[in-house]
Amino acid sequence: MNYSKCLKLHQDKMQEATCIFQMGVIHLRTKEYNKAQQHLNRALALFEQLDARQAIIDCLKQRSILLKMTGRPDLAHLDIQRGAYLENQGETGMG
Repeated sequence: MNYSKCLKLHQDKMQEATCIFQMGVIHLRTKEYNKAQQHLNRALALFEQLDARQAIIDCLKQRSILLKMTGRPDLAHLDIQRGAYLENQGETGMG
């Protein structure tokens, strides 16, 4: 299934964000880093609008891998820290 078909089939925002996230992961694996960054950033913004904590954490993890691979370990570390914070908030039931 191609990207545009995926987006047409998924009408709600969570499914759209998930499709965009998955495309970002595919681009990351195929070393298309600019496309991966665009998709992961877009997916992250949508997940944040939806307050989808686990999806945000997953997106941050993938983006941190991308940032590390593209020579930005400082930004990768920030994404890892933010993801860990969100995980801890979820475990304590706060936030």
